[in-house]
Amino acid sequence: PVISFGEESAEVRITVKNTGNFTGSEVVKLFRSELDAPADQPLRSLIRFKKIELKAGESREVVFSIPSSESFRINEDGKKEFLPLVSFRYFVQ
Repeated sequence: PVISFGEESAEVRITVKNTGNFTGSEVVKLFRSELDAPADQPLRSLIRFKKIELKAGESREVVFSIPSSESFRINEDGKKEFLPLVSFRYFVQ
């Protein structure tokens, strides 16, 4: 994936290709994992998904946008603790 960071959001782009001989559907999932996370934080979290249908041999770019308002973790007091978008590693599956 290609990840770009702006002041107010991050954008993740990935190209998905159907290498089969038939039309098929795929759910593209975006996960994130906090870098240097405390032990009580999840290893990774599903933050976006998109279902797409591709014809045989077709490719399509899937784009996910993550606003900085969603860049937080829940601390031990149950409150949101905002972090910079670059504090996370992003995974596509």
